[in-house]
Amino acid sequence: MGDMFNRSYKRYPWETAAYKLAEEQHAPGVTCRMNSNFRVEYVRPDGSIVPDYEYYLKLAYEGKI
Repeated sequence: MGDMFNRSYKRYPWETAAYKLAEEQHAPGVTCRMNSNFRVEYVRPDGSIVPDYEYYLKLAYEGKI
């Protein structure tokens, strides 16, 4: 019973994508704004936009993250 909590946990692609997206959105220096289409965007300090969930989901299914 002692090793019940020591088992490795399989992370599914949709979990990996959500984790990576949250990590990018909450990185130091990232700001939040609303664009002209009333969609929320996260802007990195260099001015680039953090991609949406579908981008990270695609990377997760391809095994790149």
